[in-house]
Amino acid sequence: MKKMKMALTSAMAVSLLMGTVSYAATGAVSGQSVIPAAAASAAAKTPATAKGSFLTAGDLGLQMAETKGLAAVSGLSDTQSGMTVSVSQILYDGTRLAVTLNRNATEMLTHFAGSYKDSKGNIAVEPEGAKGVIKKLEWFINQQTPDGRTESYPVDSVYTAGADNQTVLVRVTDYSNSGLNGQVSLPEKFTIKLKLTVAGIEEPFNISIPVTKIGNSIVLKPAATKTFDGVGVTFNKAELTPFTTRVAISVQGLPGKVSKRFGSGAAALSAIGYDVVDDQGKALKFIGGQGSPELSTSNKSNQDLLFEPFVTTPKFITVKPYLNVFKDGKQTGEYLLDSKGMPVREYIKELEIKVPVKK
Repeated sequence: MKKMKMALTSAMAVSLLMGTVSYAATGAVSGQSVIPAAAASAAAKTPATAKGSFLTAGDLGLQMAETKGLAAVSGLSDTQSGMTVSVSQILYDGTRLAVTLNRNATEMLTHFAGSYKDSKGNIAVEPEGAKGVIKKLEWFINQQTPDGRTESYPVDSVYTAGADNQTVLVRVTDYSNSGLNGQVSLPEKFTIKLKLTVAGIEEPFNISIPVTKIGNSIVLKPAATKTFDGVGVTFNKAELTPFTTRVAISVQGLPGKVSKRFGSGAAALSAIGYDVVDDQGKALKFIGGQGSPELSTSNKSNQDLLFEPFVTTPKFITVKPYLNVFKDGKQTGEYLLDSKGMPVREYIKELEIKVPVKK
């Protein structure tokens, strides 16, 4: 299956790849609880010792899963050439799958992920071919075809350094909300197969991982559209789980009518970013996403975006499209930063979409 390219803002891409860009923190609001406030507080106060990769991921949903004891698993491993790779944590909430992989090779000082933050907070990379480092990570699940056959197809993933040099945190996402990649929605229960190639180890590691959805979801399908300056933004779907907020958006430019403020050429609309906020104006932290590269042919793009969960269920949510502001009033170059070092955003009020949440 052909992998689709990202169509997110630069700030979003950095956040996805490095896991380091922190947007506005989720705030507590009134209403039905999605994540119990006491559990959220417990996650924040967990001591720095004995933390798993979910607690150190900077991701509220994953922290909640570990704090509540929902993530730990055992007995899933494979051994090759004296090295064992095991699965120690799993979370699947119907929108994304997160997995912690462990390399039990304490004598190896290399970082399993191949890249990591050094003592100064900079991103460092292991030398190419360094033993014990991931070379290739592949995931496969079975899909029922219309004619009744069962086929195994690859699923995209992103991995980052875990809690220490022996662990890796992998995020696997079902990008079917907007029909991206032609994938069907993952079921509530399935088996995913891992094929992992490690430098210095001749044979790949193979692990079959049974997965079961945890938690309930609130699904919104408003199909609401706002149009301004030759650009139409459509809110297609949102899914609120105890661990993730997922929003599917499409944006389309009217031929010859798109304002120059959105850029020019095939990538004109890819500069638009999106905040998701609750009924108190609190923005969720962005944690990843994917977009379809249709701008060059249809002047349209689908965005499937992942954010941290709402602490409590809001009465409504609002999608707020924005453009990053560049220095000296330019349309490209360096971002203008605020006092906290974050890119200044120009929100496009006319394209905001408010959707009520039915509990």
